Amino acid sequence: MDPKTTSIARLLQRHSEERPASPAILSPGRAALTYHGLWEEVQQVAGTLHEFGLGRGARIALILPEGPELAVAELAIASFGVAIPLSPSYRAVELNDYLAPLKAQAVLVQKGWDTQARLAAGELELPVLELVPDVEREAGRLTLRGKTGFVPVSHSGWADPQDTAFVLMTSGTTSKPKKIPLTHINLLSGASFKWTSLGISDVRMLSFYSLNHSAGIQNGLLTPLWGGGSSVCTAGFQADSFRAWLFEFQPTCCSGGPAVYLSILNRMKQDGPLVGHSLKVIRSGAAPLLVQTMSGLEQVFGVPVLEGYGLTETCGQMTSNPYPPGVRKAGSCGIPFGQEMRIVNAAGDPLPAGEAGEVVVRGDNVVQGYEGDSEATHQAFFGDWFRTGDLGYVDQDGYLFLTGRIKDMINRGGEKILPLEVEEVLLRHPGVQQAACFAARHAQLGEVPAAAVVLNSNAGVTESQLRQFAAESLADFKVPMRIHLISELPVNRAGKVLRRVLTEQYGALEPSRSDQEPAAWVEPRNDLERTLARAWTKLLGVSQVGVNDDLVGLGADSIVFGRAAYQLSRDFGVEIRVVELFDHPTVRGQAELITERLGQLSDKDAAEVAARLDEPEKG
Repeated sequence: MDPKTTSIARLLQRHSEERPASPAILSPGRAALTYHGLWEEVQQVAGTLHEFGLGRGARIALILPEGPELAVAELAIASFGVAIPLSPSYRAVELNDYLAPLKAQAVLVQKGWDTQARLAAGELELPVLELVPDVEREAGRLTLRGKTGFVPVSHSGWADPQDTAFVLMTSGTTSKPKKIPLTHINLLSGASFKWTSLGISDVRMLSFYSLNHSAGIQNGLLTPLWGGGSSVCTAGFQADSFRAWLFEFQPTCCSGGPAVYLSILNRMKQDGPLVGHSLKVIRSGAAPLLVQTMSGLEQVFGVPVLEGYGLTETCGQMTSNPYPPGVRKAGSCGIPFGQEMRIVNAAGDPLPAGEAGEVVVRGDNVVQGYEGDSEATHQAFFGDWFRTGDLGYVDQDGYLFLTGRIKDMINRGGEKILPLEVEEVLLRHPGVQQAACFAARHAQLGEVPAAAVVLNSNAGVTESQLRQFAAESLADFKVPMRIHLISELPVNRAGKVLRRVLTEQYGALEPSRSDQEPAAWVEPRNDLERTLARAWTKLLGVSQVGVNDDLVGLGADSIVFGRAAYQLSRDFGVEIRVVELFDHPTVRGQAELITERLGQLSDKDAAEVAARLDEPEKG
């Protein structure tokens, strides 16, 4: 089949004729829905919606829970109209912000499901339709109920390949989400490219992405259905159910993000060895996959892990590491499948292999622009090349390596810091399970790096220890000023970390000891402490500094610590790093640090330092 001449309806109709008894949709505890049954259900749903007055090109918002009914409803609506999937967890105010600009004509909710979609629809005077799952029949069988007030329409034919099938919203890394209209050509081209990249002919997909998101629609639904495979539709990812799903559904492929796979590996350690399974390939996307996670998956499951890269605007497919015997490179997103890709400079000129720049792409799977936003569309393209906003380079073999996002880059007073570089260092620590670097606000520098970390259970690691660990591999200006130890990272439905949310929550850069009571003032007790106290009174412009005073609380920041590190290193003849002063923010602590360093000097060097400190202060 050629994606450029195929639509979702034509694809499903053809499968129903060629493989009517083959399973299309699977779900826990339900009989499989065959391709004959799926096509039958698509026609039934479309016919009911036509009776409600919703015909060719009608825009219908689906605000439904995960499961096979959502999959069937999306396929049916996209076959003749425009499907607009939105999360049922959204509040009414959020839905109002989405539904009006998306020009939805009706809202589809599930009977008995608690959602604020009804409230939002009422405020916008949109008709509400109810989906009633038929749980006694095959997975995905359903009935629609409602009263639209519209005049019934006759069947006006299925959508054409160039028609819009879905309108999706950008994932929320910007303050103003953009509307992405995806045509049947876009979607099925992406599905075709991804099917090819998987490298197997019998795709039964167990996807851990939400079907309310582009990654789930593309990876979990359209990719397996493109080649006549099967889609496993669950109520959402559950690590403790994964082993049971493997044996109930016998999937040949699973698809998800790094956080999901880390949860699976941790669960496998608890449940013991896995004996026998049907998996042939594991697909990872949404975020960079750690080398140790990749090797752990391959060790546990004994199948290749293919890391890929794609965006909503490219229907989830741009590059992928190839299936063996193709070469898989750890840390790489792989090579293009089906579309063209290049690395360009700020002017859009192509760059040679090894040189970093922005990743751009073009092909049948790439959206032509954003709906109702000509300015965003203009900014998103260099000619007919779509600008991904991602930074990276390709090696001599054409494999793509991502280094970060343009918008995520931290500008520390002119020094550019890529969050991914900081995260990779933090993730090397054995006590760290997840890490995200983000920008914290700074009055003088504009931005400085901060980080949020999720620790492994019983890790017992402190912020100071993590900062010291990072300082072993990073320049001082790249070491996070603060590292927040939290229980989970904020992510969107595709599993991408929302750095903007972290900046909003932790970007004030409050001192790590600000919640403690001020220490009682203690006078310097020896020459070293007196020397340090004098230095800090000048640096901070205060009248006096006690040995236990919190220097951060007195106003010391990264700029002041930088000056102090230079001055103290010069005066004492030992290397003192900014990160060390930040982790020893009192005169007492710095005196102990310097004493330790002086003890490592030769007797001659130590005598020279002592003589220099005994000299009377000038000026």
